[in-house]
Amino acid sequence: MTRERRRAFYRAPAGEPQHDFDWFENCAIPQSLQFMIDCLPAIRSLLSDATLPEPVTVLDAGTRSGAGANLLASLHRVRMLGPPLRVDALDIMPEFKTYADAVYPDLHEFVVGDIFQIDRRRAWDLVICSHTIEHLAEPRAFILELQRRAKKWLLLYAPFEEMKPDGVEHLVRITRDFVQSLDPIRFDVFTSPGWQKPGEPDSKVVLFVLPGVETLRPPHSMAAVRAAADTLWAKSDFAGAVKMLEPVVKRNPQNAHAAYCLAFSLSLSRRYAEAIPHYTLSLENGFDEFWNVYNRGCAFLNLARLPEAVRDLRRAAELNPTPDVLETLAAATGVKAHS
Repeated sequence: MTRERRRAFYRAPAGEPQHDFDWFENCAIPQSLQFMIDCLPAIRSLLSDATLPEPVTVLDAGTRSGAGANLLASLHRVRMLGPPLRVDALDIMPEFKTYADAVYPDLHEFVVGDIFQIDRRRAWDLVICSHTIEHLAEPRAFILELQRRAKKWLLLYAPFEEMKPDGVEHLVRITRDFVQSLDPIRFDVFTSPGWQKPGEPDSKVVLFVLPGVETLRPPHSMAAVRAAADTLWAKSDFAGAVKMLEPVVKRNPQNAHAAYCLAFSLSLSRRYAEAIPHYTLSLENGFDEFWNVYNRGCAFLNLARLPEAVRDLRRAAELNPTPDVLETLAAATGVKAHS
């Protein structure tokens, strides 16, 4: 396709007249290609896992032009350089989709939208997010949502420890402490020809990998599991929390904390009968006795299984006789007295 023909498919994003077609093809696309090239060694290391399905599903989140995602898709159309991939691209800016749909035939789908708003059932084996999180003032919730969408891995790539964010494009510094707080399973710092911040001759980038929901293992990843659950509970997305936690518990049945989080999510979804065995599993494996017996007692009460409810709630009252616990116990015994 000729340059003039490609020009017809591009328009500058709203409010960004400086990002015209020449900037797009001469700056944005080469930079995106270089960023994906930087990620390829880590991606191919992950793809060496022999248990992966074929094709491996991939999402490039915050793709902008889609050029990097298309490069990855083109390299892995068939099994020659590794397993075949089915690559989707996601960006919140609608202006890039028309160009990508016309120019990048190897992309499976270019999705326009917010990762928090697209179908909660959608997930990919590998999620990639390159040079996006530094544009968010509070990137942690976004990262956790991407991790929830990743079955196997989430690969993140960003400028590393800038002297200071520029206040317009970059809103937060991605520091060593921040990355380590996410419990990465891979953490690489290096230089890239694609990233040289003016005034910072020693500009570096960081590439790190977080486990997806099917590969989370205790103890190092439980902080991420709980943080993701807390985020979903706060949004009343109890079904999303159940979906996120079920594979974690299935893969790690001895993870008492994860079993409790799943049981609590099921209770919040009013799936009390399903919640009870997970409270029991969590209790047997050593997670907090009070919260397990109290919430299991409440589940029994909601199912009108009164002897079991009273047993658990009495034990909860022995452990922590707060007004709420005593009131719930009184409700259980009161119902029993009139039955």
